Amino acid sequence: MIIAVISPQKRNAGATSIAALIGASLSKQNRSTLLLNTAAHSDSLNMYFGIHNVGDAPASQLLSLVKMGGAKKESIPNYCFSVNRSYDVFSVDESVKDKAAVDEVHEYLKSGAPYDYIVCDVDTAMDDERTAHVLSQADCVVVVLNSQIKNLVKFFEIKKDFVKLIKHKPVVTVLNNYDQEVCRKEDAAKIVNVKNKATINRWCTVHTNRYIPYCENRGQLPLLFEEMGKRTSQTMMLATDTNNIIKQIIRIQTEISKHRIQMGTKTIRSEETEE
Repeated sequence: MIIAVISPQKRNAGATSIAALIGASLSKQNRSTLLLNTAAHSDSLNMYFGIHNVGDAPASQLLSLVKMGGAKKESIPNYCFSVNRSYDVFSVDESVKDKAAVDEVHEYLKSGAPYDYIVCDVDTAMDDERTAHVLSQADCVVVVLNSQIKNLVKFFEIKKDFVKLIKHKPVVTVLNNYDQEVCRKEDAAKIVNVKNKATINRWCTVHTNRYIPYCENRGQLPLLFEEMGKRTSQTMMLATDTNNIIKQIIRIQTEISKHRIQMGTKTIRSEETEE
């Protein structure tokens, strides 16, 4: 399953953080998960996870192997940064100048990497063809909105164009840096002109948590994941918020599976009729 995580607000929405948290929570359920981005280089992923890809680092080696046609999909985890037994991150160093090669590897990973879930942090611009491409490939789109009112107003201004990008895709909406005393879900929905109560009720929230930037700024995001597993007082709410997002993703995955089974049954019946 390909999960695209995107924020139409781009600045300070925390889409990369949410993508990383989603990957961690999926892996805690023994689901093999790969996190990657869409741009040629991600300062955020490298910094948050403390990834130091220099020279002939494994990620750079995979670029060469894919380019020469010598890569084996079962060996992909060997070229990624391992967070835990079920969670890998693929991110190249900024010294890699061959952007086309990075795009080729991203396509290679999305098309057949041996993972249950591939989480894509969409860090390219809305009008970038790579953004439209990964959204077309995604089975599910997680839309991250910063819950500050001024940012919600800016999103509403571009909402029509953004909706065209994710048309017909199952969506999970996440209000990040959430504080109901500042802006409730109902208030946010009103600002962006969403009126369906059932839709609003499905919106997820990730409450403001100072340990997220604390760990990210120190390259210790994996430590945060460990603390979430322990459900400490500092991370209990964060673990609950993230699990709510995962429940929505799994619900969507179940619906997709049911639909595919139904379509397969219809195809079989059609063939039987023709015979």
